[in-house]
Amino acid sequence: MTRSRARKVDYWRLDDLLTSRDEIDVLRERLRQFEELRREGTLQTPFIALEALSALACGRETGYSDANLRRAWPEEWGDQTVEVPFALLHALASAWIDYRDDPDGRSLERAFRLGRKNKGEHTAIAKLRTIDRHRALAHAVNSDYVAAAALGNPKSLDDIFHEVADQYGSNYDTVWRAHARYGKYAWEQLKQAGVLKGGKR
Repeated sequence: MTRSRARKVDYWRLDDLLTSRDEIDVLRERLRQFEELRREGTLQTPFIALEALSALACGRETGYSDANLRRAWPEEWGDQTVEVPFALLHALASAWIDYRDDPDGRSLERAFRLGRKNKGEHTAIAKLRTIDRHRALAHAVNSDYVAAAALGNPKSLDDIFHEVADQYGSNYDTVWRAHARYGKYAWEQLKQAGVLKGGKR
């Protein structure tokens, strides 16, 4: 197999990206991901709204200012805001998180205490978990790929797929599919962070 040619890499920026991102950077990336999934039609707006509100409420509870949180959401969501009692937002966020993270798969009605009990798979939750895992695999592939080249030990993507599969307890086919689907987003993240300076993969 022909080895892929690595882009020029700023290794120090790569190290900074992997070790020093603050929580607002992580939140901004997460909300941007939600906007992309909304545009694709992969996840519906009500689901994304509850996820985003919960994340913003957690950020506010952690101590971040409204100005910091406002910088985290995508431009497509606009800049119009409304003041509401935080206790109400917290109640919604807590109920949503209880629903989302319950290992027994409690129903939305039960989590929000709205009525009937219905156990079952949360389709949107399962879908998002798969997307998150596949994005993480794609990011690991690209990060390991450029890091290996920067350290003077370039490897083919095929080699990296095998290594990432071992590291994450996955398999080659899953990593290959994850990178085929989300690799371009992971490359863009490295580019925006200033790690990639140009050239071709």
